[in-house]
Amino acid sequence: MTPQPWSHSRLEEFKSCPRAFYEKQIAKSVIETKGEATVWGEQVHLHFEQFLRDGIPLPLELQMHEAYLLELHHLPGQAFVEQRIALDRRAQPCEFFGGEVWYRGIIDYLKINGTHALVID
Repeated sequence: MTPQPWSHSRLEEFKSCPRAFYEKQIAKSVIETKGEATVWGEQVHLHFEQFLRDGIPLPLELQMHEAYLLELHHLPGQAFVEQRIALDRRAQPCEFFGGEVWYRGIIDYLKINGTHALVID
């Protein structure tokens, strides 16, 4: 069996229940269905992503978050939305789905200003 890359979410899933992690991620004997809250959360995440990356207005039910997102947007520096990160065992960048990947993750929002970075997940 080929070793699977780790990520923060995979580690949290394992910590929560090692048996469930094994059944879902290794044995693949369980297929998890998405509940209503998960589907809603994914939609919120998508709207925030589109607002920050593309300037697409938020739907009415999420406009209460616009001021916070604008604060992030107006911070100095270069912004990255949904930034994919992949590292090999030497902690060197590599292809996200490459065979040498040891760690894989996606940063929801990254703002780099000189030697400082803001990372939001």
